[in-house]
Amino acid sequence: MTPVSGVPAPTLRTRALLPARVILGYAAAVLAVAAAGLAGLANAPGQGRPAILGTDDADRVKAAVKANRQQLKDVTASLHQELNKDFSPRTLKRFLKSMGPNGGASATA
Repeated sequence: MTPVSGVPAPTLRTRALLPARVILGYAAAVLAVAAAGLAGLANAPGQGRPAILGTDDADRVKAAVKANRQQLKDVTASLHQELNKDFSPRTLKRFLKSMGPNGGASATA
């Protein structure tokens, strides 16, 4: 590997100490900087895992929670059947928290 933009390449000694994924990550970073400058290191939109529950599921989730507010496991089981999606009660809890205290509605409405 050759240095790009003043970034030194790992030496043989440091390469032996680094796992392969770190070396590959370094190579990817060097190529990104060479291709697009420092902007090439920024995260591109759409990176990461897509959400299991989205805004299109919010109305069904609200209705299921209203029907059985006390048991998250029961709500999860009913939503499994209704939405035909596999998720844990913890995922449902995170989704409910992301909707906010008013269920995603604004405070003025």
